Amino acid sequence: MKKLTLALVITCLLSCRAIPYLNRIEGVYEKTGVNFSYEIQLNPDNSFIFRETHFGIRSICKGVWSDLGNRWIELNCFPESVLNQLSRGYINKRSRKIKILAQNKIQMESLKLNKLMISQRLTQ
Repeated sequence: MKKLTLALVITCLLSCRAIPYLNRIEGVYEKTGVNFSYEIQLNPDNSFIFRETHFGIRSICKGVWSDLGNRWIELNCFPESVLNQLSRGYINKRSRKIKILAQNKIQMESLKLNKLMISQRLTQ
């Protein structure tokens, strides 16, 4: 009986811990290097803005993100007019899968992006 109770308590604790991974996913995530930067802004209404900069050339994509389950989300960019494609950098890859690693860290392909705290956003 003790083993059954212990197993039930452990199962309950683990399942309760796994549920709220999307509760605090909203925010700005960033990865910066010498000649590149990536920034993903996830909004509570499931919209996002993705900014990619290489050697000073900045590309932007706006769209919606959706929960794929099991700590994965997908970013899908809105279609853009030819004028927008020409006026700013156009991102060819219109869909990306993002792995939620922790409350303040996500992974896009091989890049790990860290969530910016409010004080970091105000100073930039």
